[in-house]
Amino acid sequence: MFTSNRKNIYLLFCLLYIVPFCSQAQLRHEVVDGDTIVIFSHPMKDKFEETVSATVSYKDSSLLYSYQVSSSPDSEQNIWYWMVLSEAEIFGISSPVGWKNYKGINPNRYSYSSTSREYRIAPDSPLKNFSFMSHSLPTIQQYFMEGWEQIILDPGNEPDSVENESFFDVAKQGLTIFPRPNSDITNIQDFTDTLQTFRYRSCEELGWITNKGICNSLDVKLRNVERHLERNKPKQAGNVLNAFLNELSAQRGKHITEEGYALLYYNAEYLQQRIKEVD
Repeated sequence: MFTSNRKNIYLLFCLLYIVPFCSQAQLRHEVVDGDTIVIFSHPMKDKFEETVSATVSYKDSSLLYSYQVSSSPDSEQNIWYWMVLSEAEIFGISSPVGWKNYKGINPNRYSYSSTSREYRIAPDSPLKNFSFMSHSLPTIQQYFMEGWEQIILDPGNEPDSVENESFFDVAKQGLTIFPRPNSDITNIQDFTDTLQTFRYRSCEELGWITNKGICNSLDVKLRNVERHLERNKPKQAGNVLNAFLNELSAQRGKHITEEGYALLYYNAEYLQQRIKEVD
């Protein structure tokens, strides 16, 4: 249960919007051991349908990661906050007008939040210009996102107990691309398995490659790369990997999304560089 002081601190945080999960109160009363207690349950913050579009491109000697967040017409909440948990190193963070970015407030948390209601992402609206730089290659990464709810908890009616108080209990989750914590390849052979995993998830899970024939073709090429490496033929492996890169470029924007392209192309390109070092 909350002490009186903890109740007041909790209410103050909510009214100042400091805590991201402070929202419309859902209160109920229960009798526990003869005492009537007030229970506050945070409502779900996932009442929206979002699309996170990501692109990666070279900028100087680094990779520029750019994102657009769109909300569908059927969304019931405005999107106001999203976050990624990662140990990756990023810099040069940029936010859209009316949004702030947060790095390092909590370890390994990178987040964006709107500064006022007019900048939240409304239903049937896109918002771009979320971006940052990194030296690290793309990987598949989970994100967490919240829709906005206004708090209506009255002073003097603070709860004795709170349910769903964790941000992760009420936020929506999805997958996008994000820098991996460590781009170094310690074993070239193992890295071909990583590329195969990326290809498989792009084809079968994420919808980033939408043509079965292309999925199969990329699969065959990666298997041949692995076979040549196993036989200590790095030149042949590099030639096949070059064909793999060419196919990704040819199908980009057709049957391969920007996310699928970035995930596979930049990792395969780095693998090709490492193979050349061995050759």
